[in-house]
Amino acid sequence: MPFTLVCSIVLALPVLVNLMAYLTQDHQPKLTRFLVGAAHGLMALFSFLLLLSMTDTTVSVQYTVGSLRVGFFIDQIGASILLILALVGWQTVTSAPQLWTKKGFSTLITYCVSFAALVLLTLSDSLTGFLMFWVIADLSAFRIKEWKGFLLVYSASFITLFAALLFYSTLRTTEFVVLYERAEAIPPSALTFALACLFVGVAVKTAGFTFSIWTRLATETPFQTHFASALSYGLAAAMPGIYLLTRLYPLADAALYPPELFVGLTVTLILLLLPTFQRLSDVEDC
Repeated sequence: MPFTLVCSIVLALPVLVNLMAYLTQDHQPKLTRFLVGAAHGLMALFSFLLLLSMTDTTVSVQYTVGSLRVGFFIDQIGASILLILALVGWQTVTSAPQLWTKKGFSTLITYCVSFAALVLLTLSDSLTGFLMFWVIADLSAFRIKEWKGFLLVYSASFITLFAALLFYSTLRTTEFVVLYERAEAIPPSALTFALACLFVGVAVKTAGFTFSIWTRLATETPFQTHFASALSYGLAAAMPGIYLLTRLYPLADAALYPPELFVGLTVTLILLLLPTFQRLSDVEDC
């Protein structure tokens, strides 16, 4: 329980401090900026120390409320992602000057909700929880400008949810640890199809492959600066997609294709994401 309490406090600090920044910005703007930087820095330090202290261990916490089970876990991969979240999140808020004005309240709330959802999906111990928090991060981080973009983004969400249902129909659970242990109980053809659906959904949601063209046309971020918009996209779309593929890698051993192919596709997707950031630099001010 102390570990859970410390995690909760440290992970909640950036969100709480950003809200406090808005409440005190008229009186002490320099202090609030310092507090935001300190909160993200503390989270980065915590994640780095956690990364160093963990080898192959995994710390998990589960809560049950009636028939509802909520579970979180953290390991080396999760600690690494939290470190990235803290550093890129700090860059985002410091490069978005509108956060420090009265008109920036809605943007500040958007950032807080998106950041909290990203932290929770990083700590989620199940595929369904991960996908749920990813949708929340999408809804708060992006505004859809045209119906084609809306259909494309949420069709990808449906594809990933369909893959989660395939896992649940076979194992009656979508917990990552259980999926790793019982992957061989899933027919190889069904497992391959589910992983392929997840990969396609991730490719669309992260604007990889040929989908990078529509990013600047179909969506916009609440940040006015191009740099902050690119960082916001990286936090809410690219990072969760690559993180999910990393989590799914152990399942590739039981699939029809070799694990090396899964790694190669993931690396290819990362490389194809890079032009998207360049296109985001052409996004008009929101």
